[in-house]
Amino acid sequence: MSATTETVRLETVFDRTAGPDAAIARLTLVNDTNRRIGPFELALTSIVPLVPGEGSGVRVVERVSVYHVVAGDPAFVLEPGAALELGPFTAGFPVRHANDGPSAAYLVDLAGNVLAEDVPRAQRRVLTEVEVAPCATTPEPGPAPVAPPARPPDGPLVLPWPDRVEVAGESPVRRWALAGPDGFCEPEWTAVRDLVARLFPGEDERLLAAAGESADDRAGVVTVVRAPAGTMAEAASRLRFDGDAVEVTVAAAAGLRAALVTLAQLVRAADLVGGPGRVPTSGVIEDAPRYEWRGLHLDVARSFRTADEVARVIDLAAWRKLNRLHLHLTDDEGWRLPVLGYPALTDIGAWRGHGRAVPPLLGSGPEPTGGSYTAADIAGWRRRADALGVVMVPEIDLPGHGFAALAAVPDLRDPDDAGGYRSVQGFTTNVLNPGVDATWPFLRAALGAVADLFDPPWIHVGGDEVPAGAWDGSPAAGRWAVEHGVSGTDGIAAAFMAGVVDLVRTDLGREVGVWEEAAASGALGPGEGYVVPWQSSKECRDLLAAGHTVVAAPAERCYLDQVSDDHWTTPGLSWAGAVPLEAAHTFDPAELAAVGGVGSVLGLQACLWSEVTPTAERVDDQLVGRLDALAERAWSPPGAGDLDRVATLASIAPRLARTGLPA
Repeated sequence: MSATTETVRLETVFDRTAGPDAAIARLTLVNDTNRRIGPFELALTSIVPLVPGEGSGVRVVERVSVYHVVAGDPAFVLEPGAALELGPFTAGFPVRHANDGPSAAYLVDLAGNVLAEDVPRAQRRVLTEVEVAPCATTPEPGPAPVAPPARPPDGPLVLPWPDRVEVAGESPVRRWALAGPDGFCEPEWTAVRDLVARLFPGEDERLLAAAGESADDRAGVVTVVRAPAGTMAEAASRLRFDGDAVEVTVAAAAGLRAALVTLAQLVRAADLVGGPGRVPTSGVIEDAPRYEWRGLHLDVARSFRTADEVARVIDLAAWRKLNRLHLHLTDDEGWRLPVLGYPALTDIGAWRGHGRAVPPLLGSGPEPTGGSYTAADIAGWRRRADALGVVMVPEIDLPGHGFAALAAVPDLRDPDDAGGYRSVQGFTTNVLNPGVDATWPFLRAALGAVADLFDPPWIHVGGDEVPAGAWDGSPAAGRWAVEHGVSGTDGIAAAFMAGVVDLVRTDLGREVGVWEEAAASGALGPGEGYVVPWQSSKECRDLLAAGHTVVAAPAERCYLDQVSDDHWTTPGLSWAGAVPLEAAHTFDPAELAAVGGVGSVLGLQACLWSEVTPTAERVDDQLVGRLDALAERAWSPPGAGDLDRVATLASIAPRLARTGLPA
């Protein structure tokens, strides 16, 4: 590791000689300044909890989830140019990838204040570097990411792959013009044209001419024909090519939007991918989606995405013919939604940093980190999503994952709660309490805000990962449990969530979505909404067998926050194992229902959680390629398409962090 002038560095080396489940961490602070620093304590965030070993002379004086404050005996002091080794520490979870270790650190004095500004870099951040000591259990490099083939694959370069493709010829067409004004066509034409302009502003020409603009010598002519009622599905289309013209037959706006995206993809790939042009001069492309629900889940709670970035994600989904965007708006690490009467949710619960109610987490440092959305932001998303046929599905995660809400609104806590539980993410106060008087008015206000701001057909209410013993120390929860004839964590959670489901369905008049735990507990019965099984394919099969309507998102196929291979430096989480491109592309939700289940598969959903995606660039790293593969599985016939074409189109796919062509 090379020194950086005027910095304090935290070097972490994991010794995995005994295997990833028994990793030992050694932390070394290196003072590259010419100043004496200290006495101090070290604050850091690490996805893997770090527990000081016996006799290390180090203790953890504060821990909130992944946030640790580490103190020494005697107190830590760093002389100029000196190094200080801390540890060893045992890892609380298996360590399989570099991003499992410390991702941000800073120094505080013994009164708990961030060290003064005269210590360069240490005032805000300590540089963090994580390595693994060479050992027998260090994994070999995994398979290289699927790269575009040397020769583009045969056939039209579109994604997802259509139902039927019988085309020939190569046209010089590099843009399309609409033949004649048409009240049915123009709104959809304009929506897709604007989509193309936003996604690819750095490219020379728009792929679709303005409605009413005459064709030039580079443009093909698009004629739209309305199919007779009842003869085509809403999202279906038929494209018939004849020289430099194409006749598009559709029954509804959804089919026209999809057809226009196909045409835009054809001319863009013809310009950007080596080899002959791929705009056909004859033949037909017939298309229709396989599943009604073709979703992308985006976690904006753990790592905040700006309103403009969320709007761009709507565009990224529409380009792949996805039609659902599930927004995870609340979690332990942040609350992003304005709720009338509860300003502290966004004033306090949306921000984390040193000395705040929500401490630094997941790589954030002492400075304020976070943000929230306004009613105007959400209205802008709705306009864009409506124009592109993308339905937004907002989520407030209940009753667990509520640390930020409880930190912002202390009245939601039982003051007599003795606690005693810890969530899987390490929080000791993160579950809403059904026995507290303030809880149900809060839920009505929060879920009502979701209904008012998004006007969604569905509201997702979570129901996942309630820690064992969540309410054991609460007298208020105990009294509520007796009144409702339930007991234990599972019983209280099921009754609590049943009340939430009734609130959404009866009071707000919306349909309900939940994670698998809420359905498995009976809080959501078959036919009362949809359920997203997430832990594995087994849960998908179990819930289908129980009669539920399922949006399949098993982690080993659909969780894009997971690593793509087993190499130490590959970013992502790995609790579900690696999810390579092939695993996503070969996923067939219908196989989950092939075991005699009486439920139905509504569709599938790619999920991106944001523990390790703090930047737009990292979002792109996790999404591009695997999201394209899952989009194909949601749309195309079983087994249709191929990895070479997915990889080719992923190489020119639009990104969140960049405009125009990827670097």
